[in-house]
Amino acid sequence: LEVYTNASNGKVNLNMSVKQASVINVTVVSVVGDVVFAETLGKNKELNKTFDWSNLSAGIYTIQISSNGQNKVEKIIIK
Repeated sequence: LEVYTNASNGKVNLNMSVKQASVINVTVVSVVGDVVFAETLGKNKELNKTFDWSNLSAGIYTIQISSNGQNKVEKIIIK
């Protein structure tokens, strides 16, 4: 998983690929544990998408990506 524009104004690019096509879940969680965004993407082998989270308050968030029973977590900073 690659996260571009880590310290951003809310536009974040996510790139990832998996060996077997599967449903990809993207969840963004605030520093206090609130889920502020959740999206389930169709069955894919690759994720290459720009998300616009400019509506979120400035702060630190965790992006959780799950696919095919595997989880990946990355932190982002929204300015």
